[in-house]
Amino acid sequence: MDWSQFISDSAKGAGQTCMGPVQAIQESKDKYDRAITLLRDPGATRFIFVLQPEETAIFETERSATELKRIGIHSQELIVNAILPAEVCDQPLFRKRYEMQQQHLEDIGARLPLPTRQVLLQDGEVNGLDRLRTMAMALQGDRSVSIAASGRPTSNGSSVLGLSPEALRSLLTPLNGASKAVFFTGKGGVGKSSLSCITAVQLASQGFKTLLLTTDPAAHIGQVLGVPVGDHPAPVAAISGLWAARIDPKMASEEYKARVIDDARARYSPEMLEALKEELDSPCTEEMAAFDRFTSYVDCDDYQIVVFDTAPTGHTLRLLELPFDYSQQVELMVSTTKQSSDIRSETRARFAGIIERLRDPKRSVFVSVVYPESTPIVEAYRAMLDLKDTGIPTQLVVANQVIPADQATNRFFSNRRQMQAKHLAEIEERFGLPVLMMPLLDHEIRGLPVVRRAADLLFGSERSMKVSVPV
Repeated sequence: MDWSQFISDSAKGAGQTCMGPVQAIQESKDKYDRAITLLRDPGATRFIFVLQPEETAIFETERSATELKRIGIHSQELIVNAILPAEVCDQPLFRKRYEMQQQHLEDIGARLPLPTRQVLLQDGEVNGLDRLRTMAMALQGDRSVSIAASGRPTSNGSSVLGLSPEALRSLLTPLNGASKAVFFTGKGGVGKSSLSCITAVQLASQGFKTLLLTTDPAAHIGQVLGVPVGDHPAPVAAISGLWAARIDPKMASEEYKARVIDDARARYSPEMLEALKEELDSPCTEEMAAFDRFTSYVDCDDYQIVVFDTAPTGHTLRLLELPFDYSQQVELMVSTTKQSSDIRSETRARFAGIIERLRDPKRSVFVSVVYPESTPIVEAYRAMLDLKDTGIPTQLVVANQVIPADQATNRFFSNRRQMQAKHLAEIEERFGLPVLMMPLLDHEIRGLPVVRRAADLLFGSERSMKVSVPV
């Protein structure tokens, strides 16, 4: 909607946008307007939100449903997936998770009064035609279906594969006084926000001055920590040495525009300033401003460690690719005078330095988060290859929600654990990287006491990274 309005306004003005002349993109605008009309037609379109019965998923679905309604799209439904069957929850861990889910199902009914279907968790993955047919039956209301899985169970063993405590410490902590950035990437919904919060709390608790930052528009880190998180870094009161912030694209855009205009006043004529202001009113600016804010934290040495809770993989890669688009936008916004040429050179030099820092494994660490299931593994591996193509190595994999062996005592969860065992072996073989395993807990990771407990489980007290913070 913002783009449609911007194109219409630009046609009345200079006739130029950050994507090119208005005339050249008018046809695309017309297609967009027709698409929006179809999306608003309940006879032609239905939006089906798929979520699990967890607070963060409910929060995100509420936000998305509200945004769709704001632009006139009201034909919405829900599928609540992965509901634990009551009869298999005989161990304390799964019984508590079952009770938690039942409470969230009540919350969904109250907070999202939409047509809703519920689907039970299966004892294996849903892949292949037979299993897809079975899931189709479940979506039609048949709760008697079950899917078998095969594989070999894993041993209890260490929670970290192929990585010593000393190597883990070296990987995540800064060396020789230089700051370090730690990025969590992966498919949406695999637990990046929780794991970034766990890691930031662990590092801060060990004495490192740490900033936890989210570039995800959904900004779940405040929910995980149980504290408000604003648009600029602020201390997390209960954790000495920890700061947190979120990148709000709209606020970043307003601050960015004000800074660009202030800088341009001393350089350009009133006519050029007006053209620049018109260009800065485009939705492109929000993308550029968010990336500008992102790079300012990557390049920031005010903290020893910056932990990034990145957005889902596609958005993360788009942010990393924006420097090249950004330099083109700078050329659109200013003339070809020597001053503008200097600005372009400065911009390119700055972004070249950022990219080199991202490529330096001693200054930046990319961590891929997966569930031990097919789809998250495939997407994470593809993202790892995309990062590798830009010269950025992935250095660690975290396998989230691994079922503890002592809880898999019936056939249902034994099958699920066997499935996970097969995929954990696949992760080791395919990625060729150390794998850190986070066990499935009996509750959601929300609130600082729970985050601390999860940090102990993930890192273990024997992996202490105690340091002193320079004054």
